[in-house]
Amino acid sequence: MRPTPAICRLVNRDACGARTTLPLDMDDSPQRAPLLPCHANPATTPPAGALPTHLAAMLDRVADGVMSLDREWRFAYVNQTMARWLKRSRADLDGRGIWECCPDLIGSAYYRTFHEAAASGASCTCTAYYAPLACWFEARAFPDANGLTVLFRDVSRERQQSAQLEYHADHDYLTGLPNRRRCTQVLARAVAQVAEQAAQAQVTVLPADTEAQAPQVPQAAGVVVLFVDLDRFKEVNDAFGHAVGDTLLCKVAERFRALLAPSAFVARVGGDEFVFILRDTRPGQAERFAGAILAGVSQPFQVDGHTLLLGASVGIAQWPEAGDTADTLLNHADAAMYAAKAAGRFQFRVFHLDLAQGLRQRLQLRADLHAAMADDQLVLHFQPQWSLPDGRLAGAEALLRWQHPTRGLLSPAAFLDVLLESPLEPAVGLWVMRAVCRQIAAWRRAGLTVPRISLNLSARQLVMPGLAGMLADLAREHEVPCGLLDVEVTEDTLMTDLDSAAAALGELGRCGISASLDDFGSGYSSLAYLTRLPVATLKIDKSFVAVLGTTPEALAVIRGVIALARSLGMRTLAEGVETHVQQRLLAEEGCDAAQGYLLGRPMPATDFAAIIGKSAVARGD
Repeated sequence: MRPTPAICRLVNRDACGARTTLPLDMDDSPQRAPLLPCHANPATTPPAGALPTHLAAMLDRVADGVMSLDREWRFAYVNQTMARWLKRSRADLDGRGIWECCPDLIGSAYYRTFHEAAASGASCTCTAYYAPLACWFEARAFPDANGLTVLFRDVSRERQQSAQLEYHADHDYLTGLPNRRRCTQVLARAVAQVAEQAAQAQVTVLPADTEAQAPQVPQAAGVVVLFVDLDRFKEVNDAFGHAVGDTLLCKVAERFRALLAPSAFVARVGGDEFVFILRDTRPGQAERFAGAILAGVSQPFQVDGHTLLLGASVGIAQWPEAGDTADTLLNHADAAMYAAKAAGRFQFRVFHLDLAQGLRQRLQLRADLHAAMADDQLVLHFQPQWSLPDGRLAGAEALLRWQHPTRGLLSPAAFLDVLLESPLEPAVGLWVMRAVCRQIAAWRRAGLTVPRISLNLSARQLVMPGLAGMLADLAREHEVPCGLLDVEVTEDTLMTDLDSAAAALGELGRCGISASLDDFGSGYSSLAYLTRLPVATLKIDKSFVAVLGTTPEALAVIRGVIALARSLGMRTLAEGVETHVQQRLLAEEGCDAAQGYLLGRPMPATDFAAIIGKSAVARGD
């Protein structure tokens, strides 16, 4: 027997996850009579007949809501889920008009979707918030000769998860403040707005022979950037540990929030660095606000029974005197902040041309890079990575260091920004790749069983033409199996050019070189791009690991990342493990590997060789 026409075929899952195939028929014939385009509910047309018992039973098992409306907008059928959502019995709904029973739907997105489907004869979909149930529903309307069949799916959880991902992409996990990414977006928008206001505020000039004077349009209010760096924060971390330091940062963030006016904005852009953006500012306002920042930070903080004292150095850059772009304002505010530190800390400085000396020092550092390459001042250190299930040595990350002749051993934090802006970046990248292969070959010649070694690639290096072939050639030149090499890229690196990055990683994979996604969770963290990338390992960002054991949400996020990696056939590696509690919780959640100061600091190649030897003995190799 042919099923009731108002039902179409769909595949769904019930509350237990079982697949249910529903024989639903759609009639898109041009002769289909449209539904009445009004809210009237004539009592002359009887409702559609009941569904066959077995079909109704199947529909009552699905987790989604199903309802059928006749051509006069009356309920012809609702399943149990739909009746429960509407908080009405099916007997009460049967034959009654939907607009009479649910007047809050009139004018809503659902209302428009239903009418569009009825008018066009084609299925229509919408997702909207339904206030009476405080839920988000996806509604799919299927017209046929007898009326309309609508399937409702509760998508509240998906909407919440999406909102959380968007929030974490734009906010610092520790303090809850916006992060650097969000800061640059807000500043760029503010600069664009004030530039437009300034263009509109041009003074109208009358002809010279006109006696009347043109009215002066007030000058557009400016945008000010205040770059704040906490003084003596490193001393707190060294003396009391990172847990106390993290709590202190949260308390600082609370005080900074209390300073905000409606037109102000604050973000955490680094470890102990914050940026304020003031809009609609007038002369002297930025200096007064900087004084308020210093006063707020100077008050003692109480953390875990300790009374802690901090200071701050503040740099001020104002549009347009200090620059007319977001990047320029940030850079000049940063330079002014360093000038405040150089002057004795706990004060502020306003950017002016003399402060460009700080920028000249950066240029000097860039020039020193040439000597670093020529005089063999670059070295590699290696940070071990350990398997959490069995404690074996799982690999190491190769980290670049600069043995500067006057400034000592520099970590990437001191020169990476300069390097990435330098034309020497490709040459340094090639040096790192060659040095890694050369070091692996030396260890192998010494009879050591070398684990996989990871090296970091910038966005420019990743999409460099012929990267995979170059790295594979270097491996063959040094008789190093490609399987011992792994490249690490960050989410921001990938998003620079996702298609090119995916292609480059694919070529590396075909050569046998694996890839790891570094700092996962700190950037976009989107399934849309993750499923397109041939990545073997997700490295959980250290910002989540740092609060593991103290913030319940951190454990939930890490658990989700581990489950996501497993579903995609990837392994997980946690960065920044500094406590035994973090190590234990990560192991309990099934994280595959970890690295951090607890497990081993970055070390010279000779020291790591000793680690390899001990690990080999422990495994019986």
